[in-house]
Amino acid sequence: MRRAAIPLACLLVLATVLTAASARAAPRRPKRVNECTLLTTGQAGTIMGAEPYARGAPDGEACSWQTDPTDRANLRYVVVTVEGLAKYLGKHPDVRTFLDESTTVGIDPLPGVGSEAYSTYSALSGPGSSDGITVRVGKQVLSVGFQATDRVENPSPEFDQIVAIVQKMAAKLRRS
Repeated sequence: MRRAAIPLACLLVLATVLTAASARAAPRRPKRVNECTLLTTGQAGTIMGAEPYARGAPDGEACSWQTDPTDRANLRYVVVTVEGLAKYLGKHPDVRTFLDESTTVGIDPLPGVGSEAYSTYSALSGPGSSDGITVRVGKQVLSVGFQATDRVENPSPEFDQIVAIVQKMAAKLRRS
């Protein structure tokens, strides 16, 4: 019985050492960010130019705020996503190229917000406006898409408010 106990103890020690070593060698996945914590309901209301119907709600791999969904004619929304840089870029060398080759119609650089920061507009909003902001934050990409009550001109005081909110969101993301 004593002879069997020594090899068994050696096996247990070896298994513990191997488990610890493999845990250290395993690649670390980036911590999943809860996008709903990056924006307050009040900030969402400022971006939309209307009171949100409810608090931010998980929406797939994003978080969204919207006005009353039954009032389709006046629907306004904000959608926040955070994605790992490598996954976001795919085969593209940088955020600008990704945006340029996506369905985004126009891209305007957005200095002072973060590395690789851009305001985007779609065919619906048109040139001289914004309906989204995308910012690289370290090894992540923060995207904020929105439809406001009125067209958000770029530049304008409303756009400046949205940029200030996105700067706060990027700062929270850096700290997470």
